[in-house]
Parts: sequence; structure tokens; C-alpha cells
Amino acid sequence: MFVIYYLIAMCVFSGINACLLSCFYRRPLNSFFTAFFFSIVLADFGHLFLALSTTIEGAIVANKVCYLGSCFLPLLLFLLICRLCSFNIPRWVKLVLFAYSTLVFALSCTVGFSDIFYESVRYVVLNGFGSYMPTYGPGHILWNILLYSYVIANIVVIVLAERQKRNVSYRTLFAIATLAFFSIGLFIVARYMENDTFLMPLVYLIDELVLLYICALVKMHDVMNTVLESLEAENTAAYLAFSPKGLYLGCNDIATKFFPELLDCRVDHIL
Repeated sequence: MFVIYYLIAMCVFSGINACLLSCFYRRPLNSFFTAFFFSIVLADFGHLFLALSTTIEGAIVANKVCYLGSCFLPLLLFLLICRLCSFNIPRWVKLVLFAYSTLVFALSCTVGFSDIFYESVRYVVLNGFGSYMPTYGPGHILWNILLYSYVIANIVVIVLAERQKRNVSYRTLFAIATLAFFSIGLFIVARYMENDTFLMPLVYLIDELVLLYICALVKMHDVMNTVLESLEAENTAAYLAFSPKGLYLGCNDIATKFFPELLDCRVDHIL
């Protein structure tokens, strides 16, 4: 029963974190943040339903709920990292990435009807809760490609941001790197475990906490939104922001027109 209570707690905490994001960080952030948090809620409920399952049919349905969340989490995490590192992804690229994740999820839905994703699956009880043991089919390689591709893509984006994006804080970059390597690294580890029902909800919760911290950093450094909130449409002056310790936090577009050298200034450093 401990595992069931633990999974219920993870669902509650993930839901609370999603509400915190929606309430406190709505304006500076885009929809990918909200989608990422609610995908975690969905994945957590999938793990709970799997643990509560008593038949192979119930385990298969719960597994599909898990895949509905996890097929899109690596994609959303990648888009979040690009957003936080100030990289613009073309719309057609986003559509292609979403189409690929949708294809992988569609293949996962064939479990129980076809052997393309899972050649076979059997119901088992591990430590008192429901689970399953699959034999992967040829289509499952697409899931592996999805996961490892985003690992490489996240590393590339973080390295490029450190070298090219002066307006990205080192603290934000460190938090992003921690989030990316920790979550996807443990996701890969979980793939080789006998059962990931206990590990993944905890990983998701830590992801949410790190993202809330990143949201706080983004809100602090989002100088343009700060100016807009105070002056609305009357933004006719140059503004620079500094922390109480004298660290440069950023500036608005007008300031960069008068002082182009600000584009080369690193945030969180003394000018």
C-alpha cells in the first residue's frame, strides 16, 4: 500500500506545481511550460493506474496513459530549453517534431492489438502492485530514437547558449543543464529497470521543482515584461536593470539601440 499512497502523493504534488505555475508565472512564459507540467500530471496518473491494475488489459490501458505523457515530455523539454536559451524554432520544425511524437504514441496504442510495438506483454505483480513485462517489437526503436535524439539536441542547445547567448544567465544555464541531464539521464536508466513506477514520478516531481526555480529566474531577468507592466504602451525610454548586488539583469530594446555594446554584456555580471 505504501507504493499506492506514494503515487497518489506524486499526483497531488504534480497537480499543485502545475497550479503554481499557472497562477504565478503566466505572463512571462509560453504555453510549452503549462503543457510540460500537465503532461507530467498525466504521466503520474498513468503510473498510478498501472499500480492499481489487476489484469493485463488494465495494465495495457494504464501503460498507454503513461506513453501519452512520456512521448511528448522529451519534446516539450527540448522546446522549453530552446525558449529559455533564446533560440527560435521554426514553426514547421515544431510541427515535424510533434508529428513524430504523435507517431510514437500511436504505435504505443497498438499494444494488445498488434506486435509492432510490443511483441508480447504479460501481467506481473511486483512488490504488491500491478505491472507488466514487455517484449519489445520492431516499432519500439522509434521511441529509443526519440529519446536519445533529444538528449543530443539538448546538449547542443545548452552548449550553443553558453557560447553565443549573452543574455542568458549562467544560473539559468546551470539549472537547465541540471534539468536536462538529470531527467533524461534517469529516464534512460529507468528504461533498463525491471519497473520504473517508483522512480519516474519522483523524477517528474524534481523536474517541476527545478522548472519553478527557472521560472523565478526568468521572471527576474525578463526586463521587457517588467517595463510593460509599469508603463504599458508608453515605453519610450531606455531601461537597464541591476540586482541589489550591482549585477546586470538585462535591458529593453530601446537601451540596446542607444548602447549596442549591451548586447555583449553577460547577465548576472557586473558591467
